[in-house]
Amino acid sequence: MVRPMKLTILFVVGTFFFLNVITFPPVMGLLGELTSPGFESTELDDLDPSFRKRLTNTVTLLKAEGYPVWVGSTWRSKERQVFYKTKGWSQTLNSMHRGGGEEPGKRRAKAADIRLNIPLIYLPIHAAFYHRLQKTALEEGSPPTTRIACRK
Repeated sequence: MVRPMKLTILFVVGTFFFLNVITFPPVMGLLGELTSPGFESTELDDLDPSFRKRLTNTVTLLKAEGYPVWVGSTWRSKERQVFYKTKGWSQTLNSMHRGGGEEPGKRRAKAADIRLNIPLIYLPIHAAFYHRLQKTALEEGSPPTTRIACRK
């Protein structure tokens, strides 16, 4: 028979492990792809060239500071953007993620979702990262209207 203390320890360890797995950004991205309509790219080639250069510089600087950066959504299909708007995860149907054409090679998004590549349960580390990301992005020439949005 398992004692209550052992059950508590197993529950806490299991919960911690589960939260680490499901809040890991690549796992969240995969779950999103499996459960959301439409398509979103993670390819830097789907970005507007001038924005891609600034983003690449920003990511390079953050990685040099030791942050494990993950680039999530770059370009989104219209169907995915409508889904995000419906869910309240986006405020507009005309997102900067929608630039250019629908075909690879013609896409020119001017937005990218940048995340720290560690589970979200480590909130203090994420808070420091997002403050640094905003400062670095502004230094690299991103417009002052750049905002960091988190899904609800």
